[in-house]
Amino acid sequence: YDSPYHPISAQTIRDCGLDYLALGHIHKAQMPQQLGRTFYGWPGVTMGRGFDETGEKGVFLLSLDRGMCGSKFVPLPKPRYELWKTDVDHLEIPPQYVQTICRLVLTGEANPMDTMGLYDRLSEQFLHLEIRDETIPTRDIWDGCGDSTLRGLTLTSLKTRFDAAETPEQRQLLTLAARYALAALEGREMP
Repeated sequence: YDSPYHPISAQTIRDCGLDYLALGHIHKAQMPQQLGRTFYGWPGVTMGRGFDETGEKGVFLLSLDRGMCGSKFVPLPKPRYELWKTDVDHLEIPPQYVQTICRLVLTGEANPMDTMGLYDRLSEQFLHLEIRDETIPTRDIWDGCGDSTLRGLTLTSLKTRFDAAETPEQRQLLTLAARYALAALEGREMP
């Protein structure tokens, strides 16, 4: 149907005369759909086999009766693959990642990370833990103020407001704005 593999057309499904057609090769489960009198769907995979198949996996229980199709997704027990991307300042493990096969991707600013120490501290809560450090070195957020570049002009404008701020909350908000502006200018995402 509508996939890069093009193994079957919509017209073929519509004309096949089946009550239900289970399609394959698409690993992400999709609820059954209908063309003509035929229901069809991709059941996905029952268990992820890598970090390209993350999240809850399971099976669909179907009930077919005279042009009607009921379906219920039934998750199967772990192991489950998960990608957990988080800022180093937010390392509290979300419950959905506990006892999974997890790839933890660290983002944000940090001095050199002790990933082995972090692994030792966290690994017992996972079936398997892999840590990738994508942090950038901590730096003075205002470094570059006064430069005649877009970065320098942006920082100068924010720093002027920061210096004039009357409350710690205002200064915190302006620091965050500077971090977002730097991330955007450097082509990075902010968590």
